[in-house]
Amino acid sequence: MAEVMSAGQAVPIVSLETRADRWLLGLYFALVIYLIVPLYAVVHEGGHVVGYVLAGYQVRGFFISPIMSQVFGLYPPGLDPRQGLISAAGPAAGLLLGYLAAWLYLRKRRSWGLWGDSALLMMMWATLMGEPGYLISGSVGNFSDPQQIAVHLGVSRWAVCLAGVGLVMLNLRWVRMAFARWRRTFAPESQPRQLGSVVNTFLLCIVLISIPYWIPSLFFIARYP
Repeated sequence: MAEVMSAGQAVPIVSLETRADRWLLGLYFALVIYLIVPLYAVVHEGGHVVGYVLAGYQVRGFFISPIMSQVFGLYPPGLDPRQGLISAAGPAAGLLLGYLAAWLYLRKRRSWGLWGDSALLMMMWATLMGEPGYLISGSVGNFSDPQQIAVHLGVSRWAVCLAGVGLVMLNLRWVRMAFARWRRTFAPESQPRQLGSVVNTFLLCIVLISIPYWIPSLFFIARYP
């Protein structure tokens, strides 16, 4: 583990000089996010569960995996604003988790250590970029929570999409600040141009390590059409 020294000098324990170094760092970030995403999913789906309970509806099941998650609930047919609020509760809970991670990470002058800083950084990236991205993609594709928010609250799906775009612009500053702090702490001698292969390796690893969850996840979803 590495931390910022008391004199304020960073410990350069991460090197990006060689291609192998950059691949290993991308793999490391993929591993970290793979470990923390289930917690994020629990918070997101937990928001839906709280919404169901407060609305007086029945929850049938709760499914979590690193690749997808879902709450299965029963509610009467027809339009009802409560159903829109239930759909909005999941993204809202995920965003609150991201803002909590940002507060924990950016407020402290000392490092939480390599694993701690990386976990908070990846939690911020997953939630503060993932939830707005979900609102955008779900609105454009007209599916899942964003669709239900628009339908049951009686607003245009493009208004939901615009809200997602606004959140991306708002949150991007915090995520960039977090990445800059991570570099200053653990790789102060690195150059921005070296991060391209890190990002590519990270995205490739996310896809590959998620494959074992696709089949059981889809099988479980198919049981509750």
